[in-house]
Amino acid sequence: MDQLKPLKYRRAKATDALNLWKLKNDEVVRANAINHEVVLWQDHCRWFSSALRNPHIKIWIIETQRGHFIGDVRIHDGEVSIRLTEQYRGKGIGGRAIARFAAAGQTAKILEHNAPSMKVFTENGFKVISQENGIFTLKNEH
Repeated sequence: MDQLKPLKYRRAKATDALNLWKLKNDEVVRANAINHEVVLWQDHCRWFSSALRNPHIKIWIIETQRGHFIGDVRIHDGEVSIRLTEQYRGKGIGGRAIARFAAAGQTAKILEHNAPSMKVFTENGFKVISQENGIFTLKNEH
Protein backbone atom coordinates (compact mmCIF):
# COMPACT_ATOMS: atom_id res chain seq x y z
CA MET A 1 0.00 0.00 0.00
CA ASP A 2 2.98 2.33 0.51
CA GLN A 3 3.40 2.62 -3.26
CA LEU A 4 -0.03 4.31 -3.33
CA LYS A 5 1.21 7.31 -1.32
CA PRO A 6 1.66 9.57 -3.13
CA LEU A 7 -0.11 8.82 -6.38
CA LYS A 8 1.03 10.22 -9.71
CA TYR A 9 -1.38 12.11 -11.96
CA ARG A 10 -0.63 13.04 -15.54
CA ARG A 11 -2.52 14.00 -18.66
CA ALA A 12 -3.53 11.11 -20.90
CA LYS A 13 -1.54 10.51 -24.07
CA ALA A 14 -2.00 8.29 -27.11
CA THR A 15 -0.08 5.42 -25.52
CA ASP A 16 -2.79 5.16 -22.81
CA ALA A 17 -5.40 3.98 -25.32
CA LEU A 18 -5.09 0.27 -24.54
CA ASN A 19 -5.27 0.62 -20.75
CA LEU A 20 -8.28 2.94 -21.01
CA TRP A 21 -10.04 0.64 -23.47
CA LYS A 22 -9.53 -2.37 -21.21
CA LEU A 23 -10.82 -0.37 -18.23
CA LYS A 24 -13.86 0.89 -20.16
CA ASN A 25 -14.78 -2.71 -20.99
CA ASP A 26 -14.22 -4.01 -17.45
CA GLU A 27 -17.44 -5.71 -16.31
CA VAL A 28 -17.80 -3.67 -13.10
CA VAL A 29 -16.98 -0.38 -14.86
CA ARG A 30 -19.60 -1.13 -17.54
CA ALA A 31 -22.20 -2.08 -14.90
CA ASN A 32 -21.69 1.30 -13.21
CA ALA A 33 -21.54 3.37 -16.40
CA ILE A 34 -24.44 5.18 -18.02
CA ASN A 35 -23.53 3.36 -21.26
CA HIS A 36 -23.20 -0.37 -20.45
CA GLU A 37 -22.18 -1.43 -23.96
CA VAL A 38 -18.86 -3.09 -24.79
CA VAL A 39 -16.75 -0.67 -26.82
CA LEU A 40 -14.91 -2.03 -29.86
CA TRP A 41 -11.20 -1.24 -30.11
CA GLN A 42 -11.53 0.74 -33.35
CA ASP A 43 -14.40 2.81 -31.92
CA HIS A 44 -12.40 3.53 -28.77
CA CYS A 45 -9.35 4.58 -30.82
CA ARG A 46 -11.46 6.99 -32.87
CA TRP A 47 -13.08 8.48 -29.75
CA PHE A 48 -9.81 8.65 -27.78
CA SER A 49 -7.90 10.34 -30.56
CA SER A 50 -10.63 12.95 -30.82
CA ALA A 51 -10.85 13.35 -27.02
CA LEU A 52 -7.13 14.06 -26.72
CA ARG A 53 -7.55 17.01 -29.11
CA ASN A 54 -10.83 18.28 -27.63
CA PRO A 55 -10.29 21.30 -25.34
CA HIS A 56 -13.52 20.45 -23.49
CA ILE A 57 -12.25 17.01 -22.41
CA LYS A 58 -9.45 16.51 -19.90
CA ILE A 59 -8.35 12.97 -19.11
CA TRP A 60 -5.99 12.43 -16.19
CA ILE A 61 -4.22 9.11 -15.70
CA ILE A 62 -3.76 7.87 -12.12
CA GLU A 63 -0.61 5.81 -11.53
CA THR A 64 1.48 4.43 -8.72
CA GLN A 65 4.86 6.03 -8.15
CA ARG A 66 6.31 3.17 -10.22
CA GLY A 67 4.07 4.04 -13.15
CA HIS A 68 1.53 1.22 -12.75
CA PHE A 69 -1.85 2.17 -14.26
CA ILE A 70 -4.57 2.62 -11.63
CA GLY A 71 -7.34 4.39 -13.53
CA ASP A 72 -8.47 7.74 -14.87
CA VAL A 73 -10.39 10.88 -14.06
CA ARG A 74 -12.21 12.51 -16.95
CA ILE A 75 -13.70 15.98 -16.98
CA HIS A 76 -15.91 16.65 -20.00
CA ASP A 77 -17.68 20.00 -20.16
CA GLY A 78 -17.62 20.21 -16.36
CA GLU A 79 -18.84 16.65 -15.75
CA VAL A 80 -16.46 14.51 -13.69
CA SER A 81 -16.13 10.74 -13.94
CA ILE A 82 -13.63 8.31 -12.47
CA ARG A 83 -12.74 4.71 -13.21
CA LEU A 84 -10.34 2.48 -11.29
CA THR A 85 -8.89 -0.92 -12.09
CA GLU A 86 -10.19 -3.79 -9.97
CA GLN A 87 -7.21 -4.17 -7.65
CA TYR A 88 -7.31 -0.49 -6.65
CA ARG A 89 -11.03 -0.14 -5.87
CA GLY A 90 -12.03 0.41 -2.26
CA LYS A 91 -8.63 1.79 -1.21
CA GLY A 92 -9.51 5.50 -0.99
CA ILE A 93 -7.94 6.36 -4.34
CA GLY A 94 -11.21 7.58 -5.87
CA GLY A 95 -11.70 10.09 -3.09
CA ARG A 96 -8.14 11.35 -3.37
CA ALA A 97 -8.49 11.80 -7.13
CA ILE A 98 -11.86 13.56 -6.89
CA ALA A 99 -10.49 15.87 -4.19
CA ARG A 100 -7.60 16.79 -6.46
CA PHE A 101 -9.56 17.48 -9.66
CA ALA A 102 -13.07 18.50 -8.61
CA ALA A 103 -13.96 22.18 -8.77
CA ALA A 104 -16.98 24.21 -7.75
CA GLY A 105 -19.86 23.92 -10.19
CA GLN A 106 -18.77 20.62 -11.71
CA THR A 107 -21.30 17.82 -11.96
CA ALA A 108 -21.30 14.02 -11.90
CA LYS A 109 -23.85 11.42 -13.00
CA ILE A 110 -24.08 8.26 -10.88
CA LEU A 111 -26.36 5.25 -11.25
CA GLU A 112 -28.56 4.72 -8.20
CA HIS A 113 -26.99 1.32 -7.41
CA ASN A 114 -23.41 2.67 -7.43
CA ALA A 115 -23.03 3.31 -3.68
CA PRO A 116 -19.19 3.54 -3.72
CA SER A 117 -19.20 6.38 -6.28
CA MET A 118 -22.04 8.16 -4.49
CA LYS A 119 -20.02 8.02 -1.25
CA VAL A 120 -16.80 9.28 -2.88
CA PHE A 121 -18.49 12.22 -4.60
CA THR A 122 -20.66 13.29 -1.64
CA GLU A 123 -17.65 13.13 0.68
CA ASN A 124 -15.96 15.59 -1.69
CA GLY A 125 -18.66 18.25 -1.68
CA PHE A 126 -21.02 16.99 -4.39
CA LYS A 127 -24.75 17.18 -3.61
CA VAL A 128 -27.61 15.43 -5.38
CA ILE A 129 -29.53 17.98 -7.46
CA SER A 130 -31.78 15.62 -9.43
CA GLN A 131 -32.70 12.02 -10.09
CA GLU A 132 -34.21 10.64 -13.27
CA ASN A 133 -34.48 7.08 -14.60
CA GLY A 134 -32.16 5.69 -11.94
CA ILE A 135 -29.44 8.28 -12.55
CA PHE A 136 -28.48 10.82 -9.89
CA THR A 137 -27.01 14.12 -10.99
CA LEU A 138 -24.72 15.69 -8.43
CA LYS A 139 -23.15 19.15 -8.31
CA ASN A 140 -20.01 20.21 -6.50
CA GLU A 141 -20.91 22.89 -3.98
CA HIS A 142 -17.31 23.62 -2.90
